[in-house]
Amino acid sequence: MELMKRCRVLLLAGCLALSGALPALADYTSWQDPQYDFSKVKTVYMANLDMSGYRLQNMAKKQKMVDHFRTKAAKEKLKTAKLVLEPVTQPRALLPGEKPATTAADAKTAQQQALEKQLEPSTQSTDEPVTIPQAALDAKADVYILPRMNYCAVSSYLVPAHTEWVVDEIPESWRDDRGHWHTYYHEVSYPEYYPDYYVPYTSVSLQFQWFDTKTGKLVASSQDARARGSENNPMDIYDRILDRFFKNMKTTLNK
Repeated sequence: MELMKRCRVLLLAGCLALSGALPALADYTSWQDPQYDFSKVKTVYMANLDMSGYRLQNMAKKQKMVDHFRTKAAKEKLKTAKLVLEPVTQPRALLPGEKPATTAADAKTAQQQALEKQLEPSTQSTDEPVTIPQAALDAKADVYILPRMNYCAVSSYLVPAHTEWVVDEIPESWRDDRGHWHTYYHEVSYPEYYPDYYVPYTSVSLQFQWFDTKTGKLVASSQDARARGSENNPMDIYDRILDRFFKNMKTTLNK
């Protein structure tokens, strides 16, 4: 039975490759602690988006995604709770006469390590302990939300060379005895060859964890993973994931 299931999956994958179309795929899971009373939450502290799963080389797009998350979060209006965003520190250049906090060698090493971390697959586990920042406690937050990008990449898959049958309608005209012209169509089928070609697809996955600031317990979590074929820009998928999260967040907190 297991072998038959695998064969079906392989057959489906082959059909998708031959058709040259990867459908839009989505996998969403959410969980809430049934014992936790979300109606008593008055302040929520939202951490900056953890981009450790970002896999693109475009650093400008990475910064754009971070800013887009903060912009959408800042626009959210909750009926019974207040949303506090973690402050963000933008990179800055040294001013004339200003000395760096580290030596040039240390800075070069730190830059190399940061670059290698960006290029390496993410090794961060969701099971690693999370530390609630002091700023969340100072803001008197009841809940600390940690958003994390697990994956964001653009890849491609090969559509092997193949032949497809194409059907065209060919017009034919004739004139009757009175001199009137008439047109009819008949179908003609013929094979058309398609060489190998690659189709891009985009995958984005985000996770959101909610922690109670008094006990540190995980009280809610959700993960939204999506992929779309013939797409090389992750922003649209990313935006849809954020829309779902903020909509669900308001539903949970406005109970």
